[in-house]
Amino acid sequence: FTLLVEDFGVKGVQVEEIYDLSKPIEGPVYGFIFLFKWSEERRSRRKVGPSVEESFVVDEEVVNDMFFAQQLIPNSCATHALLSVLLNCPQISLGSTLTRL
Repeated sequence: FTLLVEDFGVKGVQVEEIYDLSKPIEGPVYGFIFLFKWSEERRSRRKVGPSVEESFVVDEEVVNDMFFAQQLIPNSCATHALLSVLLNCPQISLGSTLTRL
């Protein structure tokens, strides 16, 4: 993913695989992307979330400034997660490709 970040033109950011969250992490952390192997049988065990009436927003300005990309291409979830981390961190120098979004 670090090569993808560089191809986007982002400067000063790299992706590190972390296998143990109990160990200290050096340097700034802009986000975590958790990857899990998907199996079709899990779909039937998936719990339904709260109804619309039960969900609420405390600060609408934060939500209006947040980037969210709906995944339309299968098997692109990690790329979407990476973009969400990058585009929601104003202190990152995104470069020209992502700035145009």
